[in-house]
Amino acid sequence: MKRFIYILIFAALIGGCSDTDPEITETSISDSAPVIGQRILLQVDCLGDNYPFQFHWTVTDGELEDDNDEEEYYWTYWIAPATEGVYTVSCTVTDDEDHSTTTTFEISVGDRGDDGVAIEKFDNALCMAKYRLAKLGGIRIALLDDNIQYLSADSSSEIEWGDEYEFDAMAIQGSTSSILQTIWGAVYDGVDSCSLYYYSGETGSIELVDENNNDTPYNTGTVNDMEFDDNGILWIGADNGLYKYNTTSGSTTCTPVALSGKWVNDIYIGDLTLAATSSGIYEYDNGTWSAMGAPYDATTYAVTEGTSGVIWSIVDEGDGKKVVKGGDTILGSQPDSVADSIDIDLLNRIWCGKYYWTGTEWLNPTGIEDPVIITESLVSPEGLLYLISESDELYSW
Repeated sequence: MKRFIYILIFAALIGGCSDTDPEITETSISDSAPVIGQRILLQVDCLGDNYPFQFHWTVTDGELEDDNDEEEYYWTYWIAPATEGVYTVSCTVTDDEDHSTTTTFEISVGDRGDDGVAIEKFDNALCMAKYRLAKLGGIRIALLDDNIQYLSADSSSEIEWGDEYEFDAMAIQGSTSSILQTIWGAVYDGVDSCSLYYYSGETGSIELVDENNNDTPYNTGTVNDMEFDDNGILWIGADNGLYKYNTTSGSTTCTPVALSGKWVNDIYIGDLTLAATSSGIYEYDNGTWSAMGAPYDATTYAVTEGTSGVIWSIVDEGDGKKVVKGGDTILGSQPDSVADSIDIDLLNRIWCGKYYWTGTEWLNPTGIEDPVIITESLVSPEGLLYLISESDELYSW
């Protein structure tokens, strides 16, 4: 009889466990007070008896990323919509016995305000770079007072370089599987060449990359831009052509690869790999850089890729710089001043210096109006905007 009772109790316990809904034990959000157009990360932790779990994410507005249709992810990235307000993002966790529970994030999305804000302690900004494989985090900004500044929505930090390097361009190398990054910087010597430096996040050390290890700088001329591709190749756009440095080969050679004698003003790497040059836009495909030809053959100062593969660029056909869509569509209106800089935010607004294109007109945040001249604007991975002025002041929006 006792044995029978024990069996009943054990069966009841097992049956009770199988009927238990998943329990969400913890939730987290990367920024509880985001602004319009900002990307944030939401996560849930849960316990239960019937693995595996499925996670179904829904939102009242904005955009959920990362293809959660398979419902395998306990996290999601969400881009806040273009209008301030209170929105909800919900996650329903379902176990293997179809028991489920739901948690809801109520998120107050604020307006960015009308003002671009000068970051007062940074009045010596030289150039910026962002890690294009990141979803969150900020950007790296080279400052004249011997450090590289990291900025994001909720944190900042710096790397001491130990000397006053006046960087002309920067690039960030890393991988999606590691938080460690290597920061590269190019310094023009004032004559016809540059020196490359890198800071290793793994070793915490600064190294000078020397051709032939004899302190001979690379004969590139002024470096205008640098970008890493997915294969560890550092592409370097300079005043006398395009160069590459293969960080995976163990070589210390910076090799000229194309466009000798042409200015390479800007490099873009995304679905397409593009170079903006004094002879138009070149595309890298199957190991070869080739001119895209008409209508992409005008002098080009900056290039980026928008939705549906549309190319946006800053060109000069002899009558001044203009913002061009798709190679031959010069927008009906233009910014009051066209900078050698173009980027696209997470709401698909085109940025040229301090101006952004809404689809019908150019606007700019107040606070960075004339006489402030912006020479470079960059959208961070999380969708915040950073701008450097002609007088080296750093602004954010």
